[in-house]
Amino acid sequence: MATNTSTTHPRIPATWWGLLLRAVVAFFFIIISNFAVAPALTLVNEVMGDSVAGMYLVAGAMALTSLIVIGLVAVWMRWVERSSIARTGLYNGKEGVKGFFGGFALVGIAVIVTWGVAVIAGSGIDVDITKELAPPGQSITVGSLGAVAFVIISRAVFLQGLPEELIYRGWLVDVTRDRLWLTMGWTTAAFTIIHLVSSGGQESVSDFILYLVTPLGMSIIAIALVLRTGSVWWAVGTHGGMHIWSSALMLLYPIEEGPVEWIVSGVVQALIGAVILWDWRCRRQANVAEQI
Repeated sequence: MATNTSTTHPRIPATWWGLLLRAVVAFFFIIISNFAVAPALTLVNEVMGDSVAGMYLVAGAMALTSLIVIGLVAVWMRWVERSSIARTGLYNGKEGVKGFFGGFALVGIAVIVTWGVAVIAGSGIDVDITKELAPPGQSITVGSLGAVAFVIISRAVFLQGLPEELIYRGWLVDVTRDRLWLTMGWTTAAFTIIHLVSSGGQESVSDFILYLVTPLGMSIIAIALVLRTGSVWWAVGTHGGMHIWSSALMLLYPIEEGPVEWIVSGVVQALIGAVILWDWRCRRQANVAEQI
C-alpha cells in the first residue's frame, strides 16, 4: 500500500483504487478549468476579433485557468489529502523563479536537439510563418509581435504548464512521494494517457500512439526535477518551456509535426530525466552512508 508523506492520513487511501480515483479527478480538474475559461475566450474573440488588443485579452483570459486549478488543488489537498498545496513549492517565490528558468533552460536542450534531428530528417517545410504574427489584413508591428509573444507565453505557462504540472507533479507526486517507482509509474501513466485526446497533428491510430512518447518524456524529466528539488516550478519550467521553445523555433525554421518530432522530443527529455534521477539517487545514498 502506498502512503502519503503527510503526518495525517488522507481521507481517500493511496491504494490502487484511490490512485485511480485521483487520476480521474485530475483529468476532470483540467476539463473543468478549460471549460470555465472558454466563455471568456469566446466573448473576447466576438467583441475584439483578431485585433492586437484582443490577443492581449485572450492571453490574460488564459491565465484564469491557472487560478482555477490552484483553487481546486488547494481545496482537494486540504480536505482530501489533509495536507497543503504549499508542499508543492508553489508559494516559494525565490525557488520558483530559479526553478522555472532552470527547467526552461534544461528543456531547451531537448527542443533544440529535436529540431536539429527533424531538419536532418527532412521535416522542414516551406511556409510563410510570419503571416501569423499580425492580425488579418494588418502589417507586422511591435504591438502585434508583443501580443503574439504574450499569447505564446500565456498559453504555454498559464493554460498548459502551471495547471497540468501543479496537478500531476505537484499534488499527485506528493501523494506517493516516498515510493519512487510507484510515483514514476502511476503519475506518468495518468499524465500520458490524457494526451490521447490531444490534437498535435495526428492522422492515424499509430500517430496517436507515437504522439504519447512526448508526454511520456515530459513526465519523466518533470518528476525527476520535482523529486530532486521539491519544487513544482522546475516542472512548470520544462513544460511551459517546451512549448515556448517550440513556438520560437517554429517561427525561425518551421518543421512538420509528426513522429520524428514526437519521438525525439520524448526520448531526449526522458534521457535528461533519467540522468537527473540517477544523480539524485546517488546523492541520497551518499548522504545515508555518511550518516551511518
